[in-house]
Amino acid sequence: MDRSNRFRGGTWHRYKLGQAQFTRWLKQTADKFTSSAAAEPESTSTTTINHSSKQQQQQQQQQRKKKTAQKAAKSSIDSDVYVHWSELEYMASAIVQNARPEDIPSAPINILRDVIGLRKKSARFFRGNGAPATTDDPSDGSTPEARDKNAAHEHIIQVLERVLAKFETLRAKMPGGGRSTANVPGGSEMESGMSLADLSNMFEHLEVQTSPDAELDDEEENDDSDADAQSYSRTSSSAKSKKGSRRKKSAAKGGRAKKRPQQRDSTVPPGTVHARASRNSSWIDEIDFALGDEDDRDEDFDYYMMIYCFFEDFNTIRSYICERWCDYYFDRSISLNTLAVITNAAFELYHQMEHDLLMDMRRLGIRDPDMGQYEVMMMFIFTETGVEHIDYEEYESLSVKESNERIYKDEWDWLASPAFTQIRHLLINIPPGKTAMICKADRQRAQYGAIKARELDNFKNAVISDLLFDVVCLKALKKNGGAPEVLPAESELLLNFQQALHCYDWCSAFIFSLQLYVDIRNIMEDTVKHPYKQLRATANKIARGLPLQIEWAMGPRYEMRKALRQRQREIDRFMLHDVVLEDKLPRYARMHMEDEVQPFYLLRHEPVWAGLLEFRAKLFMNELGHEYVQRSLVVEAAAFIYEAAQAASPRFPEHGEFPAWTDMDKFLATWTEDCALKQALRNNGKSPNEILQSSQAIISEDINFSAPKPRGVALDAVEGQTEDFKQAVRTRQHLAKRYAQEDRGVHCSLQYMQGLIQQRLERELEGERAAAEEHLSSVLQDISSNKPSAQPHSQGVLNEDQKAMAEERAGLRNQQRAARRRAFLAQLSPLQQIQILEDTVNEQLNGILALDFMNLFYVSWKLLLAFALQVRPEALQKAGCQLGASQGGSVDKLVQIPLLLCDEMAEDPDKKEKVLDLLVKQTKQIVSTSSFEEFGDLVEGDDDQDDEDYGYFMDDDDSDWEDAPTSDEGSG
Repeated sequence: MDRSNRFRGGTWHRYKLGQAQFTRWLKQTADKFTSSAAAEPESTSTTTINHSSKQQQQQQQQQRKKKTAQKAAKSSIDSDVYVHWSELEYMASAIVQNARPEDIPSAPINILRDVIGLRKKSARFFRGNGAPATTDDPSDGSTPEARDKNAAHEHIIQVLERVLAKFETLRAKMPGGGRSTANVPGGSEMESGMSLADLSNMFEHLEVQTSPDAELDDEEENDDSDADAQSYSRTSSSAKSKKGSRRKKSAAKGGRAKKRPQQRDSTVPPGTVHARASRNSSWIDEIDFALGDEDDRDEDFDYYMMIYCFFEDFNTIRSYICERWCDYYFDRSISLNTLAVITNAAFELYHQMEHDLLMDMRRLGIRDPDMGQYEVMMMFIFTETGVEHIDYEEYESLSVKESNERIYKDEWDWLASPAFTQIRHLLINIPPGKTAMICKADRQRAQYGAIKARELDNFKNAVISDLLFDVVCLKALKKNGGAPEVLPAESELLLNFQQALHCYDWCSAFIFSLQLYVDIRNIMEDTVKHPYKQLRATANKIARGLPLQIEWAMGPRYEMRKALRQRQREIDRFMLHDVVLEDKLPRYARMHMEDEVQPFYLLRHEPVWAGLLEFRAKLFMNELGHEYVQRSLVVEAAAFIYEAAQAASPRFPEHGEFPAWTDMDKFLATWTEDCALKQALRNNGKSPNEILQSSQAIISEDINFSAPKPRGVALDAVEGQTEDFKQAVRTRQHLAKRYAQEDRGVHCSLQYMQGLIQQRLERELEGERAAAEEHLSSVLQDISSNKPSAQPHSQGVLNEDQKAMAEERAGLRNQQRAARRRAFLAQLSPLQQIQILEDTVNEQLNGILALDFMNLFYVSWKLLLAFALQVRPEALQKAGCQLGASQGGSVDKLVQIPLLLCDEMAEDPDKKEKVLDLLVKQTKQIVSTSSFEEFGDLVEGDDDQDDEDYGYFMDDDDSDWEDAPTSDEGSG
């Protein structure tokens, strides 16, 4: 995935992005109004092509088109804007004096409002426990330097508030007050009223190309760059002289001295080197992280705000995921598969957030790696600054016991400290290279319904131990070569746990993931085993049908035999058997432990892995089934019999109402109305005989049964299928790449999520795409007729110069569109990414994954086989069909049955009514009652019997086995 398409969401980046966008808009708008007020009437300095200019201006534009295109490519949104905070109010006044209310868009105002709110919150957090910003009382524990910084932050906030007030006063003159926000699909509105659309719409107001009339030569450009560098050099010298007189901060809370972030490297002027270097990288990576001069930058303040936003984003994701698990627990309104996917995505996003945090610290000049360690950040907030949203004054009226309870729930839990203390305790007590084991009698059982801090702490210890004693066996199994490095659909939590045991260290992402797991266990209580039981039911269903699918993998499907057998082995080892016991049972035997081992203990207590395994099974079986159908005409042939039976059913009311064949109806809905299949199937008053005869348009007499369809056609590029279905296939491919493959590199990145979100938001970001010719034509109309693209082109054939200029303009538009898409993706917060992923998975589960291709193929084959009995033996023999045999090409040769039936009725008119009666009767019976589960018996007996065959001990807490859902009872 291109680095420019990486996500950089989160509270911290939203603040910096909004700050940078507003500053750029303010500077550009101020320059525009101040220059237009002082410019001469004949000035031709504009930012876009003026559609009402005269012919002379057009000729001048054409002469300068090449130089304009070069400068337009150089100037982009990637360039940094460096503005001192003291200039903001002056520029705002200049805009208000010269602008009309309608000249001020709502997006920058909403963004500024959001920036002020975040900065206020961070300023309160920075002061720590509400210490006065300007107090002179030394008893508050703060140093004179800290009080000066607090006062400076308060002053900047006041400046921003005055700027906001100026613009709000101007916009208040508009009808309705001029305050509005917009929402976008997949987005959410911030507390300040700013929406994701505001950040995205800012790119409509920022100038992203130079004026077509600008004629700055290279010497002038170089002179400007040198002047900027010299100006910045003088500023940096002043900043360094001021920094040299600063003193180190002392402890602000708890008497503990803080580590001070190292100062950033201030030798590179913003807007020069960084702007040039960012041409081939993401513009969001190059945002200047401060408003104002070096003497106004406060690395301490930025560091405090960064880590607070880091923990705040963790809790935002955590709260949302917990709400969704509550939705399942109380009303089953969301699928377990969806829950597993978004929860695992949260585990992955925690890693991305931690990576971005460390990168941002480096950009701030913080080189000490310990500053990004979880324990340092957690203890710094807990012991020195406190949490911004907690009112510590309320604790003064509480007893010591009540205060400790509040601290545990409000602060300790908010920092994910319970999970941290337990994992640190476990790692300290497990010697390196050893595998921890425990007797059943010594295992601590989780007591649900905990409310008090002590009870919550004991519950946390118990549920983390549930994972530990199976994870150590899983780690040992992999280390000894008994299992692959990544098990099928293994959750990020389990991988992180094994990594922590291997390195005897932990990262913030692992602590956050473990804390979220504890929350899920507390919500689900005894129903935590439901995902495993649902997995078991799905695995049994697939396993019963796989032998017949492998048997049918002949002829055009022969290449699929290997993949089917591989999936059969996978289901048998990882879903129908407990892979952990491959290490645990021998280990228990060597240690002479007489405890009977409960099977599938890890899957019963880790609902995310169980849900992902079932989702994986659905994904790869849906893909294989789709490939099965695509390589044959069996389903298409059955569709003609189904349609003919429907057409004949009114003639035989004694058979009752004709049922719907759900899978076939879904399959036919994937084709466009003008495709060959739909055209041939279209009834339009056709008789049953005519419908059967129409199959000749799809199934010709000289068909090659070893390759009935063109080979090498991708499943998302089949001619005649709807674009929505092709999009669903591509979405399934993205999900399958992550959850149906074992590539470790895929687990270490969020490429699948980036691909899904880019694909889903493509229409919202770019609108409906016009064809390349139409797009170029619209640009040509702009150039030639000076009219909007929607107006007709009336200037005749364009000359070569006009075409060249149009192509350059089209290239610039494409650059703007690409920049807009990158910016939109960069603005998505982690929570918004999870919400989009949730909607995507729900659409898949209710869409393409709900179409059982394998069952469709089986019922189609059974339908064709049933009517083959009505065809004369000599006709069958001539067609090469062998009844009772499913090997080789016999399955595919049954596609001739519709034509053979038609011939039978044509040769013997007396037999016609009998054949049609049988057509309706048998089709109704087969469609209503047939299922792929009729064949195969790979797994004998029910689930309880399976466990007894293994000789495992069934614990008392498994007495609710019969209460397990056999499938998702709802989807979000």
